[in-house]
Amino acid sequence: MELKWPWLLVTIAAATLVLLAWWSRRPRQTVGADALVMAHVSLLRGLPRYRQLRRRRTALLAWLVIGALVTIAGATLLSARPQQTRIEATAKSRDVMLCLDASGSMDRFNRRVVEQVQLLLDELVNARVGLTVFSGTAVTLVPLTQDLAYVKEELVNAEKAFLRGGFIYVAGVELERDRRASLVGDGVASCSQRFDRPDEDRSRSIIVTSDNDPLGAPVYSVGEGAAYAAERDVVVHAIASPATKDDGAAQEFRDAVEATGGIYATLDDDGSADELLAQIQRRDESRAEGPPRTIESESTYVGAAVTVVGVGVLGLGWLLQGIARRPRRTKR
Repeated sequence: MELKWPWLLVTIAAATLVLLAWWSRRPRQTVGADALVMAHVSLLRGLPRYRQLRRRRTALLAWLVIGALVTIAGATLLSARPQQTRIEATAKSRDVMLCLDASGSMDRFNRRVVEQVQLLLDELVNARVGLTVFSGTAVTLVPLTQDLAYVKEELVNAEKAFLRGGFIYVAGVELERDRRASLVGDGVASCSQRFDRPDEDRSRSIIVTSDNDPLGAPVYSVGEGAAYAAERDVVVHAIASPATKDDGAAQEFRDAVEATGGIYATLDDDGSADELLAQIQRRDESRAEGPPRTIESESTYVGAAVTVVGVGVLGLGWLLQGIARRPRRTKR
């Protein structure tokens, strides 16, 4: 426990000691004009009843002094504002863009990924999530948003669309006059451009699905698209279809993704996307940890407890003093 104003504790303690020293050295009260002068007082002071009353009065005064000192100590501790300091790791705000290769060969794999992402949304507290599809060009279906209920609703629609063939759902990703498809490098670059708020300290990541089987000439190769994302501090994670597992496209795809610090994984025919997404979630959580911060909170329990005890002691002392001063009733 620390004190915000420790100097106040020292000041009040010093002032209390000065007052006690002054009180102990003050001149004794002189005898007034109406005082009763008695002889042989020593005989009176020797009576057992007198000694008993004197001990009682001394004990009551000591009790009141202790109560006053405890009350002053508690009030002083409260005035100095005791605090507790703890260090906690901060978490950056997270942006996650789901970037799906919308070529026809990816429909059933996209459906499985989208199905598992819906479960992942429950763990993305305070994150923004978006959905972009690409093939020959990219179309954003859900801009980055914190409305995760809306994102989940849209993912349900996407799952249904990919189940029956998602051509209408992803309309606009392939152009008739320029036959190009599955351009994953262009898709990654386009998804990287969907991240707004460039001046904010946020964790940004892309989860891209693709078979890396491009049709037509891309603007960005896979490596160039990943480098474009890395320049914008965006990490690219990839969930590849089984078609990329046994050819050179797999290694090209893997190298590009891992160069950004992301995870590359293949979705097998008999597997599921949940474990792959769990790995991505753990990696992103470690990246989203910001520098530790110091949190100070008021800790008034000790000071309040001491003050209450002191006031209680004073109150009991005054009560006992009043009882002691009450004259006894004699029987007639």
